[in-house]
Amino acid sequence: MREALSTPLLSQPKGPHWLRISALDQAEAGATYSTLIQHVRRVTGTGCSRKLIAKWKRERGLR
Repeated sequence: MREALSTPLLSQPKGPHWLRISALDQAEAGATYSTLIQHVRRVTGTGCSRKLIAKWKRERGLR
């Protein structure tokens, strides 16, 4: 009999930007695009695009 996976597939991150999105979720409210890009770069070591930030804001209803 096979053992169950240690983490269910649904709890695993989806998409290539999940690390950047989780960094954006931790950013302070009301931050500018430049501040958000700097925050993501500081947390992940890689910046993110303004397009990703716009998508993140739209999905979170932050506009």
